[in-house]
Amino acid sequence: MFQGRYKSECVENEKYFFTVIRYIHQNPVKAGFCERAEEYEYSSFKEYFSDAGTMRGSESVGLCSINAVFKMIDRKSFYEFNMTENKDYCLETGYSRLHDAKAVEIIERITGFENPADLQKLSADRQKEYIVKLRESGLSIRQTCRLTGVSLGLVRRSI
Repeated sequence: MFQGRYKSECVENEKYFFTVIRYIHQNPVKAGFCERAEEYEYSSFKEYFSDAGTMRGSESVGLCSINAVFKMIDRKSFYEFNMTENKDYCLETGYSRLHDAKAVEIIERITGFENPADLQKLSADRQKEYIVKLRESGLSIRQTCRLTGVSLGLVRRSI
């Protein structure tokens, strides 16, 4: 209850959407509450795979709009994806944070700029290319914004 401020993050693409769902389903397993996601009593996992969760003409059978998911992926693939061992992290709380000095070194190495703020001088498309590389190198969204001066919206749209 007193762990800190509430945080949210936009889910803007299908890949991250499925990552978030798997992260949610696997949380009880990673926390040691159960051995497998389907065993956790309070999980939405059962809605996706129980008989009650099959499509019956309504958009939502329980709390989840499972039809939307099964329009994007078949049940078997979705189940296998959810059961795949992973190191998914959602929000930035799961990322190990880089010290700013190390992050600046990474920015300089990837962009070739002596000043990370020089990234702002590039076209939006070119900025996005670098932002993807920076995120893959371990910089958080907020750290990327703070050190380069690129807007939060552009950084989020780049991922």
